[in-house]
Amino acid sequence: DMTIPMAKEICMIQRSEKGKQARQYFLKLEEAWNTPEMVMARALKMADLKIYALKTDNSKLTAEIEILLPKANNYDTVMSSDGALSMSKFAKSVKWKTGLRYGSQKLYALLREKGIIQKTDKSCREPYEQYVKAGYFSLVEFKDPYGHIDVYSKVTPKGVDYLVNKFRQWGLLTESGAETI
Repeated sequence: DMTIPMAKEICMIQRSEKGKQARQYFLKLEEAWNTPEMVMARALKMADLKIYALKTDNSKLTAEIEILLPKANNYDTVMSSDGALSMSKFAKSVKWKTGLRYGSQKLYALLREKGIIQKTDKSCREPYEQYVKAGYFSLVEFKDPYGHIDVYSKVTPKGVDYLVNKFRQWGLLTESGAETI
């Protein structure tokens, strides 16, 4: 196989009319190749390819950010809450982690139904003692402006894992994490 540089070289050393025609052809071809318009056209084509590659990378990174941002926000929530989450923050955490769409009141009702949360004189949101002792919940007492003392529970990081596993056992989550009801 003869390459273009090889053909060009052979044409340059030939002293015939055909060699002269070939030399002139290659010289015109090279002249056209090196015109400012052709150089600019090649540069624009290279720039277009680079822009396309950057847009593709940007799309991938944007998709990755959309996946990681809720996780980062949840991490910030957990880190700023001494490790325990209020039921509403836990509900939001469970939503992004598993897809289970329960608000805090619906979660309290579910946990009461399943025997984890009880109604007491002080509160209807207090976990049974065994779950507090197991480290799944911490209790916080507060006094409202009228002097009533109320108790509410916070879900610990250990409790988050425990409850998400329970949601799976109860059939509320599929393997992919999406809600089944």
